Amino acid sequence: MIEPITLLPIHFGFILLMLMASSLSIAAVARSSSLSERIAVAGSFSNKIALVILTFGIFRNDWMIGSVGAVILIAGDAGMLILALTELKE
Repeated sequence: MIEPITLLPIHFGFILLMLMASSLSIAAVARSSSLSERIAVAGSFSNKIALVILTFGIFRNDWMIGSVGAVILIAGDAGMLILALTELKE
């Protein structure tokens, strides 16, 4: 049977602060006009969300969630690099 794991209020506050910090990237996308700025902001947003997933996995003591966050971090960085290189060629 699966046991529920309760998080402490400090953990919820920490995750909430991280989500609020990542929302700044969304506001920056709305203001930016060039494509290269939008790529940089999207890369920053994906890194922040992957770190939120990693910290949530650590707080829950569930390493499967943490490994998903690590894969998102690696794949997201590689995707942003390919996208930036494609944009530079044009």
